[in-house]
Amino acid sequence: MSKIWSLCGVRASAVLGVLALLSTGSWGGAADLADRPLATANSGATVRSNLMFVLDDSGSMNWNYLPDTAPRNDVCFGSVDKNLIFYDPTRTYLAPLNSDGTSMSNASFTAAREDGYNNSGDLVNLGNNNPQTPSIYGAVVGTPAVSSDSYVCGARNSWACALPEDNPSYSESYDGTNTVITEIKVERIDAPGKTCRNNSTNSCSLRTTKTVTTTEGRPGSFLWAKRKSGANPDSCNVADFDVVRASAALTATQKTNYANWFSYYRTRMLAMRAGAGRAFAKIDATRFRVGFSKISEYANGGADSRGFLNIRDYDYEKGNTNDQKVAFFSRLYNTSGTSNTPLRPALARAGRYFANKLSGQSDPVQYSCQRNYTILSTDGYWNQDDASPLNLTGGAGVGNPDAGNSVERPMRDEINAGVGFGDTLADVAMYYYVNDLRTDGLTNCSGSVANQDVCENNVPSDGGRDTNPAQHMTTFTLGLGLSGKLTYDKNYLTQTSGHFFDIKQGTKVWPDPINNSGAERIDDLWHAAVNGRGSYYSASNAADMASSLVDALSKIEAATGSSAAAATSSLTPSAGDDWLFVPLYTTRTWDGTVNAFKLNTATGEVINPTKPIWSAAERIKAQGADARKIYFNKNGARAEFTKDDSSLVSKFQGLCSGTPKLSQCATLSEESKAKVTGANVITFLRGSATHELSATVESDRLFRSRTSPLGDIVNGAPVYVKKPVMPYGDGYAQFASSNATRQAVVYVAANDGMLHAIKVDEGPTGGQELWAYVPSMVMDQMYLLADATYESNHRFFVDAAPVVADVKNAGGDWRTILVGGLGKGGQGYYALDVTNPDNPLVLWEFTAAQDGSTQDLGYSYGNPVITKNKAGKWVVAFTSGYNNSSGKGFLYVLDAITGAKISKIEAKTADTKVFTGDAATPSNLGRLNAWVEDPTRNVASRFYAGDMLGNIWRFDFDDNYGAAGQEATLLGSTGSGQPITTRPVLSEIVEGAYRYPVVTVATGRYLGVSDVGDKTVQSVYTFKDTLGDGSMGVLRSNTAMVKQTMKADRSGLDNPKAVVWKDQLGWYVDLSLTLGERVNVDVEQQLNQLVVASNIPTPTACSPGGSSWLYYLDVGSGKPLLSYSGPALLVGVTLIQTTTGKLVGLPQYADGRTLAKAGADPSNMPPGSVRRTSWRELMN
Repeated sequence: MSKIWSLCGVRASAVLGVLALLSTGSWGGAADLADRPLATANSGATVRSNLMFVLDDSGSMNWNYLPDTAPRNDVCFGSVDKNLIFYDPTRTYLAPLNSDGTSMSNASFTAAREDGYNNSGDLVNLGNNNPQTPSIYGAVVGTPAVSSDSYVCGARNSWACALPEDNPSYSESYDGTNTVITEIKVERIDAPGKTCRNNSTNSCSLRTTKTVTTTEGRPGSFLWAKRKSGANPDSCNVADFDVVRASAALTATQKTNYANWFSYYRTRMLAMRAGAGRAFAKIDATRFRVGFSKISEYANGGADSRGFLNIRDYDYEKGNTNDQKVAFFSRLYNTSGTSNTPLRPALARAGRYFANKLSGQSDPVQYSCQRNYTILSTDGYWNQDDASPLNLTGGAGVGNPDAGNSVERPMRDEINAGVGFGDTLADVAMYYYVNDLRTDGLTNCSGSVANQDVCENNVPSDGGRDTNPAQHMTTFTLGLGLSGKLTYDKNYLTQTSGHFFDIKQGTKVWPDPINNSGAERIDDLWHAAVNGRGSYYSASNAADMASSLVDALSKIEAATGSSAAAATSSLTPSAGDDWLFVPLYTTRTWDGTVNAFKLNTATGEVINPTKPIWSAAERIKAQGADARKIYFNKNGARAEFTKDDSSLVSKFQGLCSGTPKLSQCATLSEESKAKVTGANVITFLRGSATHELSATVESDRLFRSRTSPLGDIVNGAPVYVKKPVMPYGDGYAQFASSNATRQAVVYVAANDGMLHAIKVDEGPTGGQELWAYVPSMVMDQMYLLADATYESNHRFFVDAAPVVADVKNAGGDWRTILVGGLGKGGQGYYALDVTNPDNPLVLWEFTAAQDGSTQDLGYSYGNPVITKNKAGKWVVAFTSGYNNSSGKGFLYVLDAITGAKISKIEAKTADTKVFTGDAATPSNLGRLNAWVEDPTRNVASRFYAGDMLGNIWRFDFDDNYGAAGQEATLLGSTGSGQPITTRPVLSEIVEGAYRYPVVTVATGRYLGVSDVGDKTVQSVYTFKDTLGDGSMGVLRSNTAMVKQTMKADRSGLDNPKAVVWKDQLGWYVDLSLTLGERVNVDVEQQLNQLVVASNIPTPTACSPGGSSWLYYLDVGSGKPLLSYSGPALLVGVTLIQTTTGKLVGLPQYADGRTLAKAGADPSNMPPGSVRRTSWRELMN
């Protein structure tokens, strides 16, 4: 019987090794290295999000003031500080966009249409002032203008007439230039002998007689008013304003700007059209299916009409025009306000629409994993109480689904003695979120695409709060100029104080919208977005309307996934040390997070997998950009990454001068270009949103918008570090004791150009960033993160998992160091001293400059290995990586503390028939492992690595084997078309009295778009290294290799063959049951089990990038002990051993899920057959 001894290195910071295989080099040319995650960059049938835009067409949408309490009868009506929708001279009012993205014509100052979207509307000459502004002059000299006994001052939207308070019989003539004196506001002035009524001081009864006459000409309307500097902010006295009239010397630009406002933005509806049109014209039509509905359509069926448009592909064309987009814009631009505000039944109708329960509708759902969204916009409180919000069957209301202790805060409705009220707007959103919209019971499992079952519950999580896998509706709400009883904060989801935070804590409850018909119903609009797992926006002006819709669409458009393995805090989780850290990314916005969970220590299952204990992105955002500690390497020492460093500022200066580096420079105003400074770029990179495109001040809109300062985490798997736990001697015990209470930290590399140190605990500071580090190799390209087109031009920066280890320096002190590469982000490595997690030190960076050659160091996809040489010096080893200029493979060995190069070994052989790479076809030597006999000493005797030519190499870096000077040995080859891109696994099998060093490699590549369709059969090989100088040739052609064949159901082997290690080299098994199956994720080992994650990039509509298999193989024979099919591509596997002794794998899928998959029962293994479990340098 064979015994299996594991010499696996650390997971993520492995001390492991690999052999080299000989290949014909059929994978010619440089490797295709993608600039974005392949799991989302490649899909089969694209699953587009369904989006229903529900527009408020109530009568108040025609009003030209905002909010409802805005003054209408005095000068404040014409000032944007009180009437938020009025003309703002500091803003640029662009002509709206047509459906094809082109701009409408600018409005004419002398012939402006009252409705610029309707060519048949009335024309207004604004050169005669705005007829809708109130008259400054009310009481004027002359004869009353009416024949009745009274003179009513004011036409449409006018002010009250103004009379001097101290002289009720005062007469004033109008000459077009007078200013208004101190006034009393009077809505009606009687002719002589009559009584004055309705004045602002309620004292007009004392002034019963007025002499009122008029002269030629109209009382003076105007264009806009601007409050004087230093004036009382609450005053509506005309003396406190500078009033701008058409007679002023306006420039042509000012006149056009004012005319555009008048024709396109003047009312709530006009502004909504402009904002929605700009947002919906710019979204990626290939990613959306869009529909339209007015709220007044709530009682109608689902056939297309003037007020309703069924959801279809947004780029759907019939003939030569984009019919769906044209139809959407036609309805948007022709909607006016006419109805009440039946928001509840209108939102319920959208939910029933997604369930295909409206008469005459087209079914919007094509695939089971499709997301369904509604954006509900309104300017007022919901009313029409007699209109019930219908449930899915249409027979009753939605009830009260957000009440009860089982409902989590902040969704829970706790008013009315804790039981809440039913049929609120929030209840509607909750009902259509939590209830499955597609079930057999509803008889709606067939969607609009043939042969698609839309009832399977596989809707992916958005990476945040929207985690329901069943078909559901996600609700976004937008309120225009509305204030409820609760104080709104646009960052309410991440705030650490305020009303929303209090609701989450249970110290405040959502107000009652049933027995109150005022501001409480605005809070109900907010509550609806919370229950619907969308976002609530409170827009205070026309610019806010547009930016809110853009933000909502951006969140909807984003797709969340994962490309990096999860990390656990321990291989054997126990109480207090049972963490799981899952990295995620979001496309389009390209931000990321690390979600922290706890594991069930007995089963390995994730506890509350949809509810992380904390999200690093939220915690870091709440910290604020100014509070962050961000460092970089300045001349070998740590320096602050701030705008106060002049040398740093100079790196980001002049992005909009000369040849602009940012795409948005072409459209920025000169005022904005002047703000594109190095200091502002650095502030942006630190996470400030002050100059993002969502900024309130238009001239501050410089850089792309983000939802979080933490960038996307794709291949930068997190590493957990706490107290030192290694079994070393040489004074290590004292070091471990001194650091036994060290702060737990998870280190993660992200594509914001930084390595992040994130605090780990369960309190409110867990998930906060302790500090971040910017490797100098990526700094010159970081300005691209600010580019407005970055969402479609993503690139990698710091995209490789760091490794952490304890080492001893030349002074005899033990230190904890971190070493990381960049992946596709660059060519080089960096090292930090993280002994004190609050005070990191820069050790070194290694680039082509330190190598002394620009030809040999490629993209740093290889994993650093931290170990000792036989002289006892701690070293860091890594390979030359991918696509280097020379094309040759090299092993680098550096001093771990100083970064000085100790040796550089070329992967070469004397056999001239063996191709080892050149500039045209690089070998692409990749991931590395080291053979370590004694874990208490961590001395590496040799290294192993594989390349994309299929070669497996052994590196004798310390002259321990073979002929002197023969430092690289080619051990064998996987054969043509079987590249090695993963780290080898090292074991020692004991058979009888003999021990055999055994290496496992698995083949396959999934790095670029061209890899997706490759159908070459890939394999798993396990073979012994005889430690000789010769090559085994192509392994599968060697008769000493046992070929095993997997059963069709992958449950075992067909006709399994015994592997006798003293006589045979090993075994191999082909992954040939599904074409395209390959291994591009590191193989793991624990006990006698190899854990092999294979991927099949055959993207289908509901499987991000494809599908996968997880195998538990016996290392001695290749027999599948267990196998699991996966719902998506696998990006990594973490192994743990539970408190019950079971081996559990935690595969991380590309759609963000982490699922526990048990391995074979270790109790079935023969006694004494395992020397140790997998050893890693991650700290507990």
